[in-house]
Amino acid sequence: MDERMKAMGEEMCRDGVIPEFWLDDIELHVTDAHVKKQLRIDAWDQLKNFLWGPGYLSRLWLNSVWVKMKPGEYSKPGKPGRMIGDLGVAASLQGYRVTSFIKSYSDTHPLKIGAKCTIEFVKAPTFSRLRDVFSKLINPEGDFYFVYHSDDSALSFRHRGRIITLNLDIACCDRSHRDAIFNALIRATPPPLRYEVETLVMQCRLNMRLKSRHSGNPDFQLVFGKWNEDGTKAAVLSSGSTLTTLLNNFANESNARELYREYLESRHLPLPELLNKLREACLRVGYILEGFEKPARKPEEIQFLKYSPCWGFCNDETEESWVPLFNFGPYLRGAGGCNGDLPGSKTQPWEKRANANSAAILQGMYPRVDCPILTTLREKFGTASETAVKNVMKDSYWDHEALSEGNFVRVSDERFLQRYSLDTADVADLQEFLHLPVGYSCASPFADKILRADYGLAVKRI
Repeated sequence: MDERMKAMGEEMCRDGVIPEFWLDDIELHVTDAHVKKQLRIDAWDQLKNFLWGPGYLSRLWLNSVWVKMKPGEYSKPGKPGRMIGDLGVAASLQGYRVTSFIKSYSDTHPLKIGAKCTIEFVKAPTFSRLRDVFSKLINPEGDFYFVYHSDDSALSFRHRGRIITLNLDIACCDRSHRDAIFNALIRATPPPLRYEVETLVMQCRLNMRLKSRHSGNPDFQLVFGKWNEDGTKAAVLSSGSTLTTLLNNFANESNARELYREYLESRHLPLPELLNKLREACLRVGYILEGFEKPARKPEEIQFLKYSPCWGFCNDETEESWVPLFNFGPYLRGAGGCNGDLPGSKTQPWEKRANANSAAILQGMYPRVDCPILTTLREKFGTASETAVKNVMKDSYWDHEALSEGNFVRVSDERFLQRYSLDTADVADLQEFLHLPVGYSCASPFADKILRADYGLAVKRI
């Protein structure tokens, strides 16, 4: 356990955060904004019957893990189906306070190694925080700057008079965690927090349960588990675990420490050899980090939590600077799609309701950005109601209006698209796309370049 974790434990004690079930805290936060908000409310209602009724609730809040097939992901064609272990929504209510505290503490206490290395966790991509992060990635204060959130990260380091920036991502992150990382997390957690973290890890060591839908007996179940070589039960990170972001953070911080150690030893090497050494350093930790093969060629190619730096104006500033801008790929990926029914009355023409849906997506993703391209789309779709925006963005991980912190950004089309390296023909195709009526599809090189840059996806041409 390092000094930073010890200090975190001491601060938690001072704040009176004692690891128990923290039922009052769950009651307070169960209605927080989240994609599973209604599921959490329903789960809490059920749990209260166990807690204060005749039933019995164990320390783990469940007895086994339900294994099931994850449905195909939207706009990721060809991605194979995956089996996941589902702890259930109720289990995700446990450990809220301890994991929230650890993330909040890490967010305000970056790790400094000497005078030239900073490893920084970002809890939420607010405008002011991203502006600071991108400034450090473009021009690090020391020799080595690593920023991360869960399995997403970016790294900048100095090499032979140049600044090298990498967009990094842990491949198959949740599936890559081995039992050792769970044990290391427990050991690294200060005593005041350890009981709850141990409980969350115990949830991940439960037997897994696979139901049969075709055996003729719907109650038939196959119960199995994962075991270490020494015969002890191995932990598997399951869907719904409160540990997910915390464990991913711990993995990324471990990667960053090993990357810096390797950087100090190998920075004299030519860049291709150094990048290969850095990739191998992460393998020693136990993770495959993707992104070493393609360093950013310009600031706009930096990406963190689907935001990139863009040269533009902020509020009433008269001089341009680097401002955080949400990538255009997420809009293209979501444009023309709807999860559930279209907004508006069923008596209205579907074209009008589709336009209202597109307007809500645009407003939800770019609430305070002024750009000619976005202006064209706003004029085409009309104004979105506040209710429509909330409904369309309810499954989004981030609230972009809140993240903007009231800041207004103005950028030119050229700067807005700088990240994607579009040529003249691409821009002409984009302008044509902006004026397509509802119901028409578009498969063009410009869309291919944008989706490749932001997602690694390709447009399928029929």
